[in-house]
Amino acid sequence: RMKPFVVPGERLAADGRWIESLAVAYHLGVRFHGVRGDLDTLAAEQALSVQDIDWYLDWSSDGAGTPSGPEWSLVVADKAGSGPRIYRSSAVTSP
Repeated sequence: RMKPFVVPGERLAADGRWIESLAVAYHLGVRFHGVRGDLDTLAAEQALSVQDIDWYLDWSSDGAGTPSGPEWSLVVADKAGSGPRIYRSSAVTSP
């Protein structure tokens, strides 16, 4: 579902599930920048900006890993609840 929106080489981070997130990055052709944990602090969210993260996977069941800045928009939400919510940053430019 995401492939048409993704430019190869973009950057992806996640709030958990390292192996699943790495697999998503591999299949999309993007660089995986690892697991960041919940974005419950301003510093955690700023780290995404500093590293020019384009995509963020929120695997949490309660939305605790959701980026809250205005530059982040929800692109995909798994209605079944088994997959991640996927956010795209408008603050970075792709390679």
